[in-house]
Amino acid sequence: MRLQVLPVNQRRRTAMIQSDSLEVVKVIQDRSLEASSFALLKRTKQFLKHESRWFIRRVPGEENHIFNYLARMIFDWKEGL
Repeated sequence: MRLQVLPVNQRRRTAMIQSDSLEVVKVIQDRSLEASSFALLKRTKQFLKHESRWFIRRVPGEENHIFNYLARMIFDWKEGL
């Protein structure tokens, strides 16, 4: 499961969420569902409560080049510590 939250416009408090999991997309879109067993989903939903506008989309893992690049960059940075 991959989940990526990107601020799109900080002034307008807009965010974009991308995930390769259809289940994650559905849970985040369901605003009435507050309880989640995954801490990452809880934190994401809390973050979105403070955003004026946000949109979410499912991106198949093999097409999610931005997430793959960021994940590799973070991994390389942690390896260097």
